[in-house]
Amino acid sequence: MSQQIHQPPSVILRLNQWVETTYQMDGWWTCIQFDRAVTYLGGWVENKLLERDKEGHAIYTLEQLLAEKDTSSAAAFLELVGYDDELE
Repeated sequence: MSQQIHQPPSVILRLNQWVETTYQMDGWWTCIQFDRAVTYLGGWVENKLLERDKEGHAIYTLEQLLAEKDTSSAAAFLELVGYDDELE
């Protein structure tokens, strides 16, 4: 969405104003970090959606990528991020 309207996500959501109103502090750092996180997540999702199997079919759907995952244990988290080695 921000690519279509050429504004960072923090500007679209008026994040700086919210931080200033809620916490009475300048929200520039919050905006930078939020924009970086949204950009990283958006790029990751776009790249995963472009992955194809040998027959040319999409490997992932948007629903699969955005589904909640169990990360309550270290093992579940490491599995989620693709860490293949056994825990010692």
